[in-house]
Amino acid sequence: MRYGTSELSMLVVIFFWGMMGLLIVLTGSIIPSLIFHDMNNLFYKLNMMFSSDKVIYATVAVLALLLVIFIVAKLFGKKKKVAVQND
Repeated sequence: MRYGTSELSMLVVIFFWGMMGLLIVLTGSIIPSLIFHDMNNLFYKLNMMFSSDKVIYATVAVLALLLVIFIVAKLFGKKKKVAVQND
C-alpha cells in the first residue's frame, strides 16, 4: 500500500476520495473528478520538483479558476428541453 506507514496520509486519501465521490454525485459526471485528480497529481509533482510557495499559490489559483469555470458552465449552459406529447 502506498500510504500504509502514515495514518495521516491514509486519512487525507480517504478524505480526497470522499470528496471525489461527492463531486461525482453532485455533477453527475466523472470528468470533473478526473480533472481534479490529475491536477492534484500535477501540482504534487511540481511541488516536489520546485519546492516553492509559489507552487501552492498556483495550485489554489488554478483550482479556484476551474471551479468558477465549472459553476458558470453549469449555471449558464444550455438546458435540455424535454418534449411533451399531447394526446
